[in-house]
Amino acid sequence: DRVRDAVVVVQGVAGSPDAVIVYANEAFVQWVGVPRESIIGDSPYHMLSTKEDRGTLDVALGLVGDGKPATTKLVQRKGDSLVWVEVDFEPITELDEPHWIVFQRDVTERERRIAQEFLLDRASTLGALSSGVAHELNNPLSFVRANVEYVAEILKKGDPGESSEELVEVLDETRIGLDRLSRCLLYTSDAADDS
Repeated sequence: DRVRDAVVVVQGVAGSPDAVIVYANEAFVQWVGVPRESIIGDSPYHMLSTKEDRGTLDVALGLVGDGKPATTKLVQRKGDSLVWVEVDFEPITELDEPHWIVFQRDVTERERRIAQEFLLDRASTLGALSSGVAHELNNPLSFVRANVEYVAEILKKGDPGESSEELVEVLDETRIGLDRLSRCLLYTSDAADDS
């Protein structure tokens, strides 16, 4: 009873409806919140997983039934809340009748940290992508702005005269800059739709 993991020993073939709990340590008793007397002799299945996780439990029990150890993660009720649990199943082969032992530990905080790290990584990637897109948009935008200001200065003088060929060239360059901006925006829009 000094083990921190919740531990139960089950008698019977893993997955069989006849399997019953023959031992539960204090950590397991505290986990399920019912007296030990109510646990001993009871079916282990409703205590080991929620209905939604029954398929995952069945896969692990199939391995144990074949005499192989198994480890899985399940969602279980602990008190009034649902928690992530890492569960190790070990067949006990030294006894005449089939028995198996279950070690389970609450890994909710670890799973929460992993999820947070994943979200932080995604946010970092998004920030780097946004910065790159902003840079790619800013260069042609600055080019277009400078060209428009140049054309506006010439037109303010009244008669463009000899500058009309130069104006056409500047406007063509501006059109190229706008096309580049459009391609950048289409690319980012397509990338956003794909994610």
